[in-house]
Amino acid sequence: MYRTAVIGVGNMGSRYASILQDGLVTGMELAALTRVKDPYRELLHKSLEEGVPVFESADKLFDAVEKGNLKIDAVIIATPHYAHEEIAVRAFRNGLHVLCDKPSGVYSKQARLMEEAADRSGKVFSMVFNQRTLPIYIKLKEIVSSGKVVTCGSYNSKIAKVDKNGKVTGVSAGTTSIYVKANGLTKVIPITVYANRGN
Repeated sequence: MYRTAVIGVGNMGSRYASILQDGLVTGMELAALTRVKDPYRELLHKSLEEGVPVFESADKLFDAVEKGNLKIDAVIIATPHYAHEEIAVRAFRNGLHVLCDKPSGVYSKQARLMEEAADRSGKVFSMVFNQRTLPIYIKLKEIVSSGKVVTCGSYNSKIAKVDKNGKVTGVSAGTTSIYVKANGLTKVIPITVYANRGN
């Protein structure tokens, strides 16, 4: 049984923690949490009542591991993106397996450093790229792998919110699209539509 800590218990971290709490992953159990935000305490009340330790930060959790006060085998990282590399590297230094929520880093160097730390440790390192199985990305990978792609990128388009006097007051919605230029043809593929929650 892999005793697993979830680092960063916000929106995604609370989901990973509840999956472990409910025993939905064979061979893994929830062993520690960091910074459980108030809206997610109810979701994790069972683990909290059973005494799963909650640490103020990843640093405090690793301090407990390094002092021998916490025995874990793996971490799931669900913190803000800038912190992924530092947390993963420290986890590997402590001999822990790492599952990290996307992205692997804000900069390519961060992803590379995580991969190098994983290689040195000999531990399992995996990323949660939850959209890789969507048909759009499968097709995009097929096109890119074929070697026919000249240019590939993405852009955002927005729909303006206009008041009755014709004044632009904000953005009401938009689309993120991927474009692929292959063999002189351009294919634009809308991948997400989003609505602006603010003004």
